[in-house]
Amino acid sequence: MPTRKVSGESVSAVLVYYGFSRTIAGEGQFAKAVDAVQKMFATGRGLLLSGPAGCGKTKLMSTVMKSLKDTDASFYYCKEPKDMEYLRSNADDTLNANVYLDDIGSEERLREYGNTIDVVGDFIQRYHYRGKGRLFATTNLTPLELQERYDGRILDRLLEMCVLVKMEGKSKRERIII
Repeated sequence: MPTRKVSGESVSAVLVYYGFSRTIAGEGQFAKAVDAVQKMFATGRGLLLSGPAGCGKTKLMSTVMKSLKDTDASFYYCKEPKDMEYLRSNADDTLNANVYLDDIGSEERLREYGNTIDVVGDFIQRYHYRGKGRLFATTNLTPLELQERYDGRILDRLLEMCVLVKMEGKSKRERIII
């Protein structure tokens, strides 16, 4: 994967242009996002965003995805059971593209003929060996919880393919309570 050096100012401008602003994220989280995207470009890796619900992971990732549309090929959004089945049955197709797995760790494991199948763990392992794009993922789990969920080898491969960003803060989702 080709790497390129990009300035913090240009990353900042792109994030704001595509909807991830200091107002939404907070100054500290915005700076962390800029640094992560710079490292992503410099290393040719994807991103793994980890943090509590509502802290802006999916917003940041959708911003990054929008900004990469012109330069990178396709993305697969895999959260729903039907998407997990698609990922499993079309693995060779997805290995040739950038892949975005949203909310890993929340998916159900498939049961087939008495066997339990870990679609995401199996895919991460396959993508590590044969993937030609970048892997992007969000999760509410900590690295330790990811290790417990998928095992140390899968986490190690995931961290090799992605820049890990630990996002923080309370939920930014608007709530109406009466």
